[in-house]
Amino acid sequence: MSLSGWYVVFGAAAACVFVVVVVVTAVLQFARRIGVQLADVTDALATIRSDTAAIPAVAEINNDCREMNELLAGVRRNLDPLRPGATR
Repeated sequence: MSLSGWYVVFGAAAACVFVVVVVVTAVLQFARRIGVQLADVTDALATIRSDTAAIPAVAEINNDCREMNELLAGVRRNLDPLRPGATR
């Protein structure tokens, strides 16, 4: 191989190394962006989790309110005959 052939091989090798470096740099930048977005999503999910922690208690509160309304309705029914002029 002549001297100019070696220059072509070195040039091609340098171009391949340059392309690999550019591709690896791009992949690392994308990974960093994904990492930053992942941190944002994790923070948002933690906020949602803390804001919605009371949701499981809603059913229990509704049942308690229903029971209280039934109890008060029974009290009203029992007190109506004692009030003068009460109508049913």
